[in-house]
Amino acid sequence: PSRWSSRNYLLKLLDSKMFLEIPTLRNLTSSNFGKAPSQQNPLLAELGRPHIDSFNYMVDTGLDDAVANLYPVEFELPTKDKVSLSIDDITLGYPAAPLGAVGIKHQNIYPTECKQRGVTYRGRLCIRVSWSINGKPQVAFDKDLGDVP
Repeated sequence: PSRWSSRNYLLKLLDSKMFLEIPTLRNLTSSNFGKAPSQQNPLLAELGRPHIDSFNYMVDTGLDDAVANLYPVEFELPTKDKVSLSIDDITLGYPAAPLGAVGIKHQNIYPTECKQRGVTYRGRLCIRVSWSINGKPQVAFDKDLGDVP
């Protein structure tokens, strides 16, 4: 379905009387309690969509766009040498289980496992910094900026 037909469907749901019922505990005694419904609630299914889309944009193009729009930082040392620093590249690593974690067969880790372990689903953020002194390029270096988020 198109975006607008989904939007209209959601608006109809919000306007329906199903949201105007007085809350009860009848679901706790239902024989279906704890069983997943055959069809998801469309409002709940789309609840995290803006967060997911925003994160995917950041990983796919946003970080590279941000680095491309950075200007070099230039300053002068007391010796009158001019230093220029610029960020050339940025990488966000895949989330991984810590080395030496008990019961881990491989380093890949997924959101569900993070929830179960009570840890953050995070990846390592690193940049490549190039620099020069008086216009003469120096050896670039990598800098670890920590974990995201």
